[in-house]
Amino acid sequence: MQVQRQYANQTLNHAQSNKKLPLSKGQIVKGTIEQLHLDQIATIKMGHNRVTAKLEVPVEKGKSYVFEVISSGDIPELKMVEQQAVKHDAPLGALLKKMALPVTKEAEQLLRQLLAENIPVKPQQFKVALDIYKAQPQPEVKNALMSMIKHQLPLSSETVASFSRVITESTAMLVDQLMQALTNMAPSEKLAQLIDQLSMIKTPITSPNETTPSLTDRQIEQVMTLFNQKGLSIDHTTNIPKAVEQLLKSQMGLNEQTAQQLKQWVSLERLPLNQQERQTFLNQNHAQIKEVFPQVNVSDINNEALVSKEIIQATVAKVSNEKLMLIEKSPTEQMLGTEKLQTFLRENPSIYQKVSQQLTGDNQQLLKQFIESPNGETSQNIQQLLRQLFDRQLTQTDFKTLTPLVKETQLLQTLPVEHQFLVGVKDFLLRSGLTYEQQLMDGSEQGGTLKQLLLDVQQSSQTKIPALDQLIQSLTDQQLSIVRQDEHFIHYGIALPMTTGEEQEVYLDMYGQKRESGELDPNYCHIAFYLTLGSLGETIVDMAIQNRLIQVTVINNQEVSALLEPLKPQLKEGLACMDYQLTSIHHRPFKDKEPTVTHNEMYQATITDQKRWDVRA
Repeated sequence: MQVQRQYANQTLNHAQSNKKLPLSKGQIVKGTIEQLHLDQIATIKMGHNRVTAKLEVPVEKGKSYVFEVISSGDIPELKMVEQQAVKHDAPLGALLKKMALPVTKEAEQLLRQLLAENIPVKPQQFKVALDIYKAQPQPEVKNALMSMIKHQLPLSSETVASFSRVITESTAMLVDQLMQALTNMAPSEKLAQLIDQLSMIKTPITSPNETTPSLTDRQIEQVMTLFNQKGLSIDHTTNIPKAVEQLLKSQMGLNEQTAQQLKQWVSLERLPLNQQERQTFLNQNHAQIKEVFPQVNVSDINNEALVSKEIIQATVAKVSNEKLMLIEKSPTEQMLGTEKLQTFLRENPSIYQKVSQQLTGDNQQLLKQFIESPNGETSQNIQQLLRQLFDRQLTQTDFKTLTPLVKETQLLQTLPVEHQFLVGVKDFLLRSGLTYEQQLMDGSEQGGTLKQLLLDVQQSSQTKIPALDQLIQSLTDQQLSIVRQDEHFIHYGIALPMTTGEEQEVYLDMYGQKRESGELDPNYCHIAFYLTLGSLGETIVDMAIQNRLIQVTVINNQEVSALLEPLKPQLKEGLACMDYQLTSIHHRPFKDKEPTVTHNEMYQATITDQKRWDVRA
């Protein structure tokens, strides 16, 4: 997609002044002495970062030196590798020898750029990078190495090749090319599965229509099963599109761990904790266990504590709680759960707001009383409501069932645009296999993801299929670049094959501060959507979030201010429901007289560029 280069530079260049540069023992890095303090302590400028460190020998203000990190921490200890100032064009042979590295032209080129860009590197890491660069001495390989060393990504020939490869076509276009190429292959079970996955990978985003799609009996049964597991009763007379819309509307955007924790705190039952309770569970749930493990003889597993525990976990994951007999909580356990829930909601006002917005006016007041001055009756009433609400939160397994069903039945086109977008994001992340390697390492189920099927067909094919190789590489590229982070900030960037009238995918970019948990802080971040719209053409929706205050800028070369004005009240109300405040929304065109770049060039820039967004912009 086309965007102006000036905007690309604005969004990708992040002023990192006054940020703490993460250093680790053994790294080599260049810095300029900016300020001298007592006790051999100095403020050292390293690129856009400033580090306050303790030095072993006196230094001169304004001079640049190469340091080795002796120890890290709040005030790292640095040792000068050479006790003299470093000039820009000085020979690096002596420094390479001190690092126990060969003195070659390639080594000097690589080390000079690392020092120039103030990127810390360990000698062993540099040696691996040097071997890769000597085998492939291209500029794009060197740039990829710079970025990967900076972000502490593992180095190998394969990962560097993925990182340095220019992405010339979108995922959606690669899918279309591969579908055409596969028509000439001999039929097989794996090939049929791959074609089925490819046919569903794209998500069209359209204006919702009120036409009720025709569902088969099997599809209706799947929908009913999912809803019943969520404690929602529907039958063949139910308006299924409206029911799906309401279910999606009840989602609070919680991560799975938080949703499960909230559910456990309000539940009157719990999982068995010891062997005696596991034995009771097995005895009371024979039919449910046989439903999940039809080949298992339940009487044979009672004596194995570990096996029993694993079978219980798998059964609970696949069978709704309404069908299971769990262990009833004692009054003390229920009271502890209530106290933990109250504390959690007090300490997490954004989640409290999400919960409150799902309740009616009277029940919102009841929730407020429960948090501020709870009593027995208030706690009992509100926890019943919260149990119903938390039970409706969809797990990753639920989405794996729901999203393909919604897409293949045309239910998707009946939903509001925001729900179509949610389904598209969830479906691509679950279906694509972007977490394929991590799942292999964890020993978890891959479940026929697109990447797994692509690899299976690639290995079984007797002829080379370039389109298949390209799509595998495209997914690998996204895996490498989807998350980048340092000690304090995190960046997400992903191209989503969701079409908006044009055969163009949506690119989503998020950058912001990182919480202690490692997640993006929704109070301080920057989000941009890069779109190609049927009527408006190239469009960027830019959201700057500062302390939950949101500024929205719509960038488009057409005059759309009149279209934005009627949307302000609805947008303001919707954001308020999520505890955000809209401070402004305005339009501006792309900068004039700037050469345009394609969406994929923008995407590649996010991979290799060394700078990032200014979260304060």
